[in-house]
Amino acid sequence: MKSPPRVLAVIANRDLLSKMDPIFRRRSFEVHHVPSGASALVVTGNVNYDVIVLESPLLDLKLRNFLAALGSIDSTSDGTSLLILDSEGREPTVSTTSQPGVQTMPSGSEPIEIHRVLSGLLGVAARRTSRLLVQIDVSLEGGTSLWVLPSQNISQSGILLRGGNQLEIGEKVRFRFTLPGDEVIIEGEARVVRRTSKHEATVGTAMEFLHLDEHHRERIDEFVHIGLAETVESRAAAG
Repeated sequence: MKSPPRVLAVIANRDLLSKMDPIFRRRSFEVHHVPSGASALVVTGNVNYDVIVLESPLLDLKLRNFLAALGSIDSTSDGTSLLILDSEGREPTVSTTSQPGVQTMPSGSEPIEIHRVLSGLLGVAARRTSRLLVQIDVSLEGGTSLWVLPSQNISQSGILLRGGNQLEIGEKVRFRFTLPGDEVIIEGEARVVRRTSKHEATVGTAMEFLHLDEHHRERIDEFVHIGLAETVESRAAAG
């Protein structure tokens, strides 16, 4: 069995560490945590990590000094990628530093964006969640406009709506809906990522969840997996 990716989290900020925890658990990483750059240099001298995730500025070292010291460590740091979470208020876009295998992005970025970049550093695609056919009414709010569109399918990471030609690719909207048989209102912010092509069965608009409470995400995930399991059982019984 292939061992899970090994990650070293060099993070002193408790809030940032709490934010990263569900991201690590989503991919079942083997995570080691140290609060300082000096501690990280000690452990990387003995353990090989796939990715080092560190907050910037570090608690004790300048970032350039840490990178220089890390590069001088024999063998164990070879091939290790770095994800730098910058807390100094830069624009929320991902950029690559001049050093290969190093990505930097604001520590305030959405968890789904951090997860994508981390997955990219590991050379794998972010986990594609299963989709379940479901028809629910989704309320959308963008600026001063309000819409209610029916859904076609849903996953933990997004939803496909029927119609939605009035929405622009890249546009962000607020959304609210309830899952069938559930009274809990799920709400947050989503971004329009694509429109279906004429060759697809449904003409609609795909939206990616951006701001979504982790409990709501888990609720959607549970709903999807239970629904898929019931679908499989029904087909097996019919066959």
